[in-house]
Amino acid sequence: MKFFSQLTHTMTMVMLPVLGCAFVACSALDRTQALPLEPIPVTDLKVVAGTWEGIMVQSPPTRSDDWITLRIQGDGTYHFEMVRTIGVFKGSGRFFLEDGKLEAKSETGWASAQLHRHVGMDDMVLKVEGSASHGVTYRAQLTPKRL
Repeated sequence: MKFFSQLTHTMTMVMLPVLGCAFVACSALDRTQALPLEPIPVTDLKVVAGTWEGIMVQSPPTRSDDWITLRIQGDGTYHFEMVRTIGVFKGSGRFFLEDGKLEAKSETGWASAQLHRHVGMDDMVLKVEGSASHGVTYRAQLTPKRL
């Protein structure tokens, strides 16, 4: 019986630091999620040029969300691809600047995008929202594609 008591005590002494380190590591990985976002006015479309990606959520909700890749050129032209369970939905257009935001309008809907960063960090987040002419709304938080 004394053996099991010593074994339990030894395992506790070994596992507590391991669990503590795991907790700290997990919380450090997700720290940018907890930081508030601050808007960054866009004064030149070249600032947002590049490839952005993330999850597009629609309302009313569907069974699954879509992965979107948005490629923006320095002149404001863009191309997007949303990967869905039923296939790929593609589109293109041109953003223009209005009050520090990217805006796009067409006969099939509109989109607005605001550049943000986490407070105290240099990372970039592009928050996009839009609506299709049939009434479905969309929103996403896109980050620059990592190579």
